[in-house]
Amino acid sequence: MKVTSLNADNKIEIKRNNTKLFDYNGGFSDATYLKISGKTEYNTVGGSDFTFTKGIAVPVEIVFENVSESDGVALLELNVNKGGYKVLKFKDINYDGVTYKKPIASTPALKTIEEDGFKFDLTNIKKTGERVTVFMKVTSLNADNKIEIKRNNTKLFDYNGGFSDATYLKISGKTEYNTVGK
Repeated sequence: MKVTSLNADNKIEIKRNNTKLFDYNGGFSDATYLKISGKTEYNTVGGSDFTFTKGIAVPVEIVFENVSESDGVALLELNVNKGGYKVLKFKDINYDGVTYKKPIASTPALKTIEEDGFKFDLTNIKKTGERVTVFMKVTSLNADNKIEIKRNNTKLFDYNGGFSDATYLKISGKTEYNTVGK
């Protein structure tokens, strides 16, 4: 990626925090580190110590690790600050740089609920001993959107009147013990 200041010599910072890559399989990864003009940074590149000279394209490299097997990037969110934070979104890019959209392989849903612009597809429920694992896919229907799912509000009720709280939540292969999303 190259960043070019178009109007004047400018300062802009690109933050690793909240810079994310979403793949076509529904997985996501946070940026591991950033590089600007060959210098590695683990939090922010640019900012007050770097001036983007008008008309000069500056190489910026963003590294993501542990990305799932997929043909490309469904969405790249780049967290930038120039007098206020903004998320830039690049969509539908394969790993060779050709733009296209690859559909996610669908798993038939056992049950589906649409609520507040999201579709929740319950794809499987698996019981092993006393452990029950619920598998679902969540799709934003109207726009690029964020959602938060809390473990302490997620419960499973059985036909005998018993219930269990969720032990943990997993989104795109990442395990969380409190909240996923947002």
